[in-house]
Amino acid sequence: MGGKKLHSAIETYLGSLSETYSTGSATEHTYRPGFHKFLKTILPNDAQIINEPKQIPCGAPDFVLTFQNIPQGYIETKNLGSNLDDDRYREQISRYSESLDNLIFTNYLEFRLLRDGDLMSTVKIGTLNTDGKLIPKRENYDDLTEILTIFWEYDGQTVTSVIDLTRHMAAKTRLLETEISRTLNDDQQDGKNLYDPPGFQKTLQRQFKAFKKGLMGNLDLDTFADICAQTVAYGMFSARLHDTSPDTFTRHNANQLIPKTNPLLRKFFDEVAGNDLDSSIRWIVDDLAHLFSRANLNKLMDDYGATTQRNDPFLHFYETFLSEYDPGLRDVRGVYYTPEPIVRFMVRAVDQILCDRFHLTQGLATTTRNMKAKGNQPLVQILDPATGTGTFLATIIKEVRDKYFSTQSGIWPEYARNHLVPRLHGFEILMAPYAMAHTKLEMVLRDSGCEPDNRLGIFLTNALEDTAETIETHYPMLSEEAESAKTIKGETPVMVVIGNPPYKAESTNSGKWIEKLLTTYKQEPGGGKLQEKNPKWLNDDYVKFIRYGQYHINNSGVGILAYINNHGFLDNPTFRGMRWSLLESFDEIYIIDLHGNAKKKELAPDGSTDQNVFDIQQGVSINLFVKTGKEEGGQAQLFHYNLYGKREEKYRFLTNNNLNSINFKMVEPQAPWFFFVPKDYSFQSEYDKGINLAELFLEKSVGIVTARDRFTIYHTEGELKSAIEEFISIDDEAARRNFSLREDTRDWKVALARQDLENHFNRGEVTPVKINYRPFDNRYTYYT
Repeated sequence: MGGKKLHSAIETYLGSLSETYSTGSATEHTYRPGFHKFLKTILPNDAQIINEPKQIPCGAPDFVLTFQNIPQGYIETKNLGSNLDDDRYREQISRYSESLDNLIFTNYLEFRLLRDGDLMSTVKIGTLNTDGKLIPKRENYDDLTEILTIFWEYDGQTVTSVIDLTRHMAAKTRLLETEISRTLNDDQQDGKNLYDPPGFQKTLQRQFKAFKKGLMGNLDLDTFADICAQTVAYGMFSARLHDTSPDTFTRHNANQLIPKTNPLLRKFFDEVAGNDLDSSIRWIVDDLAHLFSRANLNKLMDDYGATTQRNDPFLHFYETFLSEYDPGLRDVRGVYYTPEPIVRFMVRAVDQILCDRFHLTQGLATTTRNMKAKGNQPLVQILDPATGTGTFLATIIKEVRDKYFSTQSGIWPEYARNHLVPRLHGFEILMAPYAMAHTKLEMVLRDSGCEPDNRLGIFLTNALEDTAETIETHYPMLSEEAESAKTIKGETPVMVVIGNPPYKAESTNSGKWIEKLLTTYKQEPGGGKLQEKNPKWLNDDYVKFIRYGQYHINNSGVGILAYINNHGFLDNPTFRGMRWSLLESFDEIYIIDLHGNAKKKELAPDGSTDQNVFDIQQGVSINLFVKTGKEEGGQAQLFHYNLYGKREEKYRFLTNNNLNSINFKMVEPQAPWFFFVPKDYSFQSEYDKGINLAELFLEKSVGIVTARDRFTIYHTEGELKSAIEEFISIDDEAARRNFSLREDTRDWKVALARQDLENHFNRGEVTPVKINYRPFDNRYTYYT
């Protein structure tokens, strides 16, 4: 269209605005038909301009422009002549501009082009004077034409690095999570029937109920929206990795590209982001697909592995994504991914024990059958009950391939497909790492020369749920997943349990089955109820996972439990019943205490720095519990080694050593505490002549325990008041992130805490209380 025709189109457009404005009853929406007609006039004929009124309540941009179903850009409109810098628009525009590459923000007269969050250009083609008359600014017509041309011809930035990809991917996933959450919550707030909403809401609500009942009893709508958004993102990620025709990648073919080795992800993705996707989020999913279409994902992942010098680029991709998507999410969920030197050491140690203690010369590669098991199953069945992104299972595949088949590549594919993969099992409760684990194992197998043809043995399930029950739900794909997991939990004689279980003192895993198992640890050594006033630390998730692993090995009669976890159980007196139970169950126990406990301000024996192998404060240990089945009666032999130093030094030690080369110290745990650390008992008899402090004092207490000290305890009254003011001024999820609060528990929920504090604060009832936080350490808190 030539210059004169363009100017004429703009004049016609301004005339329609003036006519609509003169009615005196015009709103932002009233101007949209005229604006839509204007866009159709000046943009190419093949431009698709979508403005669906039903999108508006869900928060989508007002106009989505596509070419051959591929998003080109977005336009957000505000009322005629309104101030685009108004604070009312700031949050929305910030959310859109950080998530959408190509955006125009307009009040129908002023047009602002934002590219990747940055303001590229702005132009005004008219103003409203004080009399309400529209005054054209004809000298700017050509500038508007240029802005719209640049806007339409934008083809997206080519993604050249994983960092770039994760940043854009995280921003779009956050936007998707916001819109899904709004859809779910608006449906409830409008007073509609939760159990019979129409269309997209009905699908989401059905999925929400199934997940809440079968996986996460404390699941709320916002958390479920996060699950859906991350599932779409990682479904796209998995599909793109398997795309052999990269120039044609779209939402429509993504579902078919997700490997058949993960049927649950295929089905879930199809329902949330498939061909019948609801228009309220279709625009975001299409934009996410367009992002992946601009990335050569296989090359990016190869380059990322080379750049980071890590063997597991998938793990580090997920961690990088999490840091962009929601930095506090890992802390909230108690999820920490295991450094590769630790994983490799633990896998090699298990292989070595199988060879040396069980006389299985092929170690983890053993194909021997368990003649005592139902169905003559393989002997060396392996389970990671909190598999995360599948790092341990992937490392086992690599170890078996490198150690036992490096010179037998011809028989490897058949062996891996028929004799290794069927023995690898993993449980994961979070959808995003579950999807990544499937993708990782499928790619590791493919890169090794084996093309898997059956579903992989990683299941979306709560490892600690009752094995005797299957999810009763009208959501078949979760029922099928639960049935498959049930077979592993109840009928498979697991010989190796390995992994990095979550550390979470306020566990939400309080089902009857695991709580009944845990009573073994809540007894005094030898029997009788544990004489502890507050044994709450035994409820930590890592303790439950140790008990779960012990249960499997006991059922199998022989095996290895190999975990890296919180080292608190080694010498905390409260854990004496747990230690005694482990000594009774196993024949050999190997402890490598990695220390790094910032809470205890641990130092190396020579006073030098002692660092944690994770980015956490809690010290950890590698623990190998071995049950050979040879010893009847008697307690396990316990071997202990202290490893202090800087993080990289610890990594090097684990890389360069094995169980036989480590100078373990043999420990003989003694009653009544049965400590798993070396102790000097030479003066024990003299010490025992002293007076028990519990008998000396009339009153005894465990002291103040909040489980949320970073939020509830402050050095000054001013800090306390400022924290309360911030806490009640933001929404629940922002409060959870800002104050590093974990998921809600039965007795403490963020929403209720905010409501409680707000009620007291508004009535002027906030009075700081001075407490003895620790001896000689006075601080402030507040009671409601």
